Parts: sequence; structure tokens; C-alpha cells
Amino acid sequence: DVVAHSTGGLLVKKYVMDHSTDNHIGKAVFVGVPNTGAPKAIKAFIQGDNFGNLLLADSEMKKLAKNLPVAYDLSPSQQYFNTKGSYIKIIEQPIFAHPIQDLNFDQANSFLTDDQQLNSQALINARNLHTTNFDNYDMRTVGVDLYAVDGCKAGTIGKVVEVRQDPAFNAPASPYFNTDLTP
Repeated sequence: DVVAHSTGGLLVKKYVMDHSTDNHIGKAVFVGVPNTGAPKAIKAFIQGDNFGNLLLADSEMKKLAKNLPVAYDLSPSQQYFNTKGSYIKIIEQPIFAHPIQDLNFDQANSFLTDDQQLNSQALINARNLHTTNFDNYDMRTVGVDLYAVDGCKAGTIGKVVEVRQDPAFNAPASPYFNTDLTP
């Protein structure tokens, strides 16, 4: 029997996929496993995140996440986008032709690699992990009893929002980020 949290669940799923006839797992309990990814990974990349631990600095976690392959594996997949929609929003201020833009999946990847200078190979590797087969894989089909514990009546990040302000209007020249919560 296996109890897995977050990325641990992705590892268990990959193991069972690769060893469907000889995985030796009877029961698996997934606790907060982002099967199709999570926008919080994007927040960690571009703003940092102390994950509720006051001893961790957001800025240090941002540095670590940039080249940490597992952080990319937690980023939203194409299926996440297809199911839940955009997970990155750009707001241009002052308001011109396209003041608010929800990025599609390809635009989000370009935003991460081009605008945010993230590791393009790690992002490709994460996309190769999160295939349709992986995201839709049901371990119960090979005899693993699966239980999932998702959520605890608290909101989670549904979208990362970049607000781009024009310095000509006495606003900061660099963008700042916010997050939209979903229950």
C-alpha cells in the first residue's frame, strides 16, 4: 500500500503505468496530487512561494524552482487547460487594444520560456510526462485500489495574473503578479 502527496502521486502513477502487470501495489491513497498540474507551480516560478513555511523565502524558492525539474512536472498540462481553461492572465495598464488577455496553452508556454526566461528543456520534459495517456491513466484498470483526498475547504490558485503597468503613468516599470483563487 502507498500513501502519496503531490508529486509523489505522479511518481506512483508513472511507476504503475510502467509496471502495470507487476507493480505490487494493492492500495494507493493520493493526497493533494495534481494529476494534470497546478497553477501554483507557475506562481513558484515567477514570484516564488514559501508554501506556508515562514522559514522559506519566496525569492529563494523562485531561484530553486527555475531549474528544478519536479517543479515543471507540477505545472499545468494541456489537459488541465482543456478542462479548466487558462491559468495565466495578462492585464495591460493603461488600457489599450487588448487590456486583458487569458493566455492559451501555447501562449502560456511561450510566456514562461520567453518572457520569464524559464528552463525550456524542463518544460518540454514536463509536457512529455503529461501526455493524454498519463493524465487520463486510471490505476484501477490494473488492479490498484485508488483513493484520493483533494481539497480541505480552502481555495487554491486557479490563475496567475501579471499586471503590466506603463512607467509613463507613474507606475512601476516591471510587472507584478497576483493570483485568482478558486474554491
